[in-house]
Amino acid sequence: MTSLADERMSAIHLLRAEQTVSEVAQQLGHSERWVRKWWQRYQTAAWAGLADQSRAPHRRPRQLSAVVRQQIILARSTLEAQAATGTDLKYIGAPAVRTRLKAQGCQPLPSIASIERVLLAAGMTRPR
Repeated sequence: MTSLADERMSAIHLLRAEQTVSEVAQQLGHSERWVRKWWQRYQTAAWAGLADQSRAPHRRPRQLSAVVRQQIILARSTLEAQAATGTDLKYIGAPAVRTRLKAQGCQPLPSIASIERVLLAAGMTRPR
C-alpha cells in the first residue's frame, strides 16, 4: 500500500468480500478499532467518508461579534477625528478605545488585546 487512503479502501473491499474485522486488521497491519472506524465511516458516507476530515473547530464561540468589532472601529475613528482637531486628546490606542467603549456601555467589553487584534485586522494600526 502506498497511502492511508489506499489502505482504507483496501479494508473496505476486504470487508465487503466478507472477511472479518480481525482478519482485515491482521492482513493490513492495523488494529481492529481502526478497521471498524473506517467501516463505520464508509457505511455512513460511502466512499467520501474515507477522506480525511478537518480537525479545525466547526465554530469559534468566543469570537467577538461583528457588532462589537464595528463599535471598536467606530470608537477608534472617533478618537482619531478628535485627535486631528487638536483638542487635548493625544492618545488613541487600544486602552483609550476600551475606555470609550466602557463609557458607551458596550457589552461584552473586549480586552485590550482583542481591541488591538481588531484594529490591526482593520488596518488602523501598525504591528509592533
